[in-house]
Amino acid sequence: MFNVRCLCLLLMITISDLVFGQRIEKLPASVNSEQYDEILPVLNEEGNKLYFTRIGYEDFVKYLRVHGENVFDQGEQYGMGVLTRVYANLEGRPIDPVGSEFNQEIFQADIVRNKVVHVQQLGLPINNALPNSILAYDYKTRSYLLNNQFPKEGGMRKGISVSKPFSSSVWAEPKPLSIEGFHN
Repeated sequence: MFNVRCLCLLLMITISDLVFGQRIEKLPASVNSEQYDEILPVLNEEGNKLYFTRIGYEDFVKYLRVHGENVFDQGEQYGMGVLTRVYANLEGRPIDPVGSEFNQEIFQADIVRNKVVHVQQLGLPINNALPNSILAYDYKTRSYLLNNQFPKEGGMRKGISVSKPFSSSVWAEPKPLSIEGFHN
């Protein structure tokens, strides 16, 4: 059985590649790393930015809001203790937050003349210490659909959020998306 989660961006295949017969190309190590699993590639409308999720990245954004406050402001050891309990609750067993499949960070690869020239990890508000992923680009609203919802008071809910970039590194605060018939 093929495990999709293990398919690290070895190949970037899009519908347009299949329709127009373009060749399949392995992405550079800055995107398709040996150390991490990379999933969910999403291109922007212009095709000059590729967003992807890197799993288990040790330098994740250390921001976890509980009751409106970032627990990492009380020290990294305290924040990691809280995050360990959160991930254990999600997994149903004790788990290392750094190596966890729940440690998901969104990265952006800049593309010039069909070559990746720069890769960067996005910061707040797109990334935090909880699972973060861009799922799709909405051409109609020119916004991105994000996995999960992140209430202002803290925590995470199942669902979809919406955000737009103002620049390469500045994004709008994700807003929960209400989907008719979808129950969180």
